[in-house]
Amino acid sequence: MHILILASWYPSDLFPHAGIFIRQQAKALKKNGHKIGVVSVIRASREVIKREKSKSGKLKPEVTDIYTVQTFVKNYLPFIPYSSGLAWILAGRSLFRQYVDQNGMPDILHAHSALYGGALGVYLKHKYEIPLLITEHSTALITGKIPIWQIYLVKYVFSRSDQGIAVSQGQADTLAIKYDSPKNGWSVVHNLVEELYEEKKLVKRADDYFRFLSIGYLIPRKDFPSLLKAFSLLQQQAKYEHTLLRIIGEGDEKKNLLNLAKVLNIETMIEWIPERLPEDIIDDYDESHAIVSSSLMETFGVTLIEGLARGIPAIATRSGGPQEFIIPKVGKLIDKEQPDKLAEAMAQVIDAYKTYSPEAIRKYCLDNFGPNAISIQLNEIYSEYANFDEN
Repeated sequence: MHILILASWYPSDLFPHAGIFIRQQAKALKKNGHKIGVVSVIRASREVIKREKSKSGKLKPEVTDIYTVQTFVKNYLPFIPYSSGLAWILAGRSLFRQYVDQNGMPDILHAHSALYGGALGVYLKHKYEIPLLITEHSTALITGKIPIWQIYLVKYVFSRSDQGIAVSQGQADTLAIKYDSPKNGWSVVHNLVEELYEEKKLVKRADDYFRFLSIGYLIPRKDFPSLLKAFSLLQQQAKYEHTLLRIIGEGDEKKNLLNLAKVLNIETMIEWIPERLPEDIIDDYDESHAIVSSSLMETFGVTLIEGLARGIPAIATRSGGPQEFIIPKVGKLIDKEQPDKLAEAMAQVIDAYKTYSPEAIRKYCLDNFGPNAISIQLNEIYSEYANFDEN
């Protein structure tokens, strides 16, 4: 099938980390035999737009084997409801025409997030009579921290798509309730682990220190303070003093977290690392013994399955997505905002570490979240809507 992805976020030379999970899915689908293209509109500041236009007149798409048309747009009237969406859609409409001129009309439109890939998709669906599927990723839609006009727009988009796809069952149930869409109108297709994590062989880890890894934006929703407090409680026990914590990410809370680590007297046992690309961050998984998430809310939990793909156990809070795949043989689940319980789980993983089978953890992950497994699930959904000639 010919699938055109309408990406609300996508990697670019300006924002290489944005929407990496969308690109990973696109690569998996292409390997599975589909013709894949991407339309991507990047929102940027006026200063960035001016700088980029002075260089080349347009934003350069990331160079991959996926045919991508990409541009950037600035909404100059953000205080006017719907104006940012309109600016995105107008730019996306132009990119769609450019794409079709070179590649022909797609069989399926697959938007990632209602705001605003899905909104563009609704327009294209009705104008060109192409089936529209929407995978929703945004945590803001779950928390409800969006303007009222965006809530109305999301309801409109969901009601006019052919199929909604959530990355976890909990997310699907919440979206159905919040946006007045029937529960049976949602399918669940989890995020996938990139092919790189599947191809690279498992490694033997050093046993001088037990290394915990946590990855995410340093923002309140990730609740890194609970992780730091838990790690402090662990460090206070002589049995576990040979442990290290590596935190990868940037965000507005970093200064506060650094201060908290100092107050807790654990700053020398924590390594703070900026954001990394997937091809670089895989080494951090391979140098760690367990992956930890203390988040308050997650639609899924990609870093957790990446850790599982590298054969290490995961510790996570019951924050939404993780409780759907963290089972006893691959890790531990705890309640949110309970540093003492988190410290206890971390200690239990250290004590039982030799009972975890890296090969079994990896197999469980790839059987459920590997590129081929996810592609098969998407194929089944696509086949329900696409009208194409296999010959």
